[in-house]
Amino acid sequence: MTERSPATSRSIFLVAIFLTFIGTCGAMRATQELIDTPVAVSPDMDDVARANATRDAMALLMDDPHRRAISAAHLIAAIMLLVGALLLFTRRESARWWVKNAIAANIAVIVASMISTFVHFRSVSPQVHAIFAALPVDPDAPSLDPMVHFSLLAWSEAISIAILVYVAWRLSRASAPPPDARGR
Repeated sequence: MTERSPATSRSIFLVAIFLTFIGTCGAMRATQELIDTPVAVSPDMDDVARANATRDAMALLMDDPHRRAISAAHLIAAIMLLVGALLLFTRRESARWWVKNAIAANIAVIVASMISTFVHFRSVSPQVHAIFAALPVDPDAPSLDPMVHFSLLAWSEAISIAILVYVAWRLSRASAPPPDARGR
């Protein structure tokens, strides 16, 4: 095996730590989405009717029929990232291959999740608008437009994809032999 510079070993080590962080966060998020939790309404809402409407609208938005299946796929993809990080730490021959496939799986899950969320939000948008149309007009009350919620979610997921692509690019910049996380 070829000798690596300390800078290359450190960068591979940091990529492995970063993959561990991303995989752990993804596994926690997927596990939370797999658990059916009731929709909580902010306690600072004074108007009971608006609080109930917000809870009903959020329940509609969170009732995506594909959410549990995509969450299970997200959990598997996050575990793949953790395994890839472990392989990087232990300098396995298959580490680079495994991490690239784990990143591709995570990107595929994110894209599938965004498509499913978009389709679901578009289908329940009229019902959400009907819930809030029954309330008296309050210009200070926050709006719960499903497409605004989706756009915020899409930006966060786009950042996740960009981070994963950067990690894959950073890992591919290493030379041909498998990365050496221990500096040997």
